[in-house]
Amino acid sequence: MKHNFSFLIISALFATQILKAQCVPDAAYSGASAGIYPGITINLPAVSVPEAYSASLTVNTETDTAISVNIGFPINAVAYISAMRINAVNGLPAGFSWAPNQVEWNNGGAAPSFTPVQGCISITGDASAVQTLLQNNPSGASFPLELILDARIHSTSNALLNSALSNTWLSDLAATVPGTGAQTITGYVLTVEPNITGIHEAETSVSVYPNPTEAYISIEGPYSESTSFILSDISGRTCLTGSLNGSSTPVSLEALPPGIYLLQFDERPDWNQKIIKR
Repeated sequence: MKHNFSFLIISALFATQILKAQCVPDAAYSGASAGIYPGITINLPAVSVPEAYSASLTVNTETDTAISVNIGFPINAVAYISAMRINAVNGLPAGFSWAPNQVEWNNGGAAPSFTPVQGCISITGDASAVQTLLQNNPSGASFPLELILDARIHSTSNALLNSALSNTWLSDLAATVPGTGAQTITGYVLTVEPNITGIHEAETSVSVYPNPTEAYISIEGPYSESTSFILSDISGRTCLTGSLNGSSTPVSLEALPPGIYLLQFDERPDWNQKIIKR
C-alpha cells in the first residue's frame, strides 16, 4: 500500500537530530509511486527473538502535489517539491531508534519537472533493548508509530503564493500559513510477538532445521510417509499443511510473514515444535 503525500494536514513541528544510517533503499520499489514501502499491509517485521533488531523503510519522494492554502481566502495551487525528509518517528519502544540514510532527499531535475529519488530510514534496537522489550511484554505488544514527513516547496503554480512558500519546508509554515504543515503518516506498528510457554517440543528424534529460518525448513524424523503436518501461527490459524516425504521433507515458508509458528504432527497432536521465521 502506498501513501500519497497531499500535505493538507496541519501538523505540530517535531524536532529531531537526524543522523546518517546504513540502510539502503530497496530497488524493488524503484519506479513505484511516491510513498513509503513496504506499505502498512506488510508492515515492519516483528520483534520475536532476543537479538539485535533492524528494519528499514524505503521512501519514494514526491515531486509535486496539490495544496490548498488559506490566506484570508482559499487558494488552490500545485506545489513543486525540491526535497523531502523525515522529521521524527514517534512511538518507538525504549532503546529503539531511527535514522535516515541522508539528512534530506533532494529531487533531481528542476521545477516544474522535478524527478523523484529514493531514500530510506532504519529502525534499530540493540540486543539489550530487545531482550528488555521481550521480558516486559511476555504476552506480546504493539507500538503504533507516527512518521512525520516533511517537504521543501521550491515554488508553486500561483505567483501570489510564491513569496510566502518558495524554498520553505512545510513544517516551518504550519504556524503561519493555514493549510500547510508536515504530514503525519500512521499505520506502521512495531509488534512484539508473545512468548509461547507450555509448549511440548517435538521429541529429539525429529529434527527441524534451519530454525530460525528465512525461507524454508527441512523436517527429518522417523515418521512414515502417511504422516501429515500442520503449521499454524500463534493465534492458531492454519498457515500450511502437508505430508512428510520419507526421512526428509523440505517445506517452503517464503509466502509467510516473519513471526513464530507451531509445527504439529497428526501422529502426536500433543507435541509441537516452535518455528521462528525471520
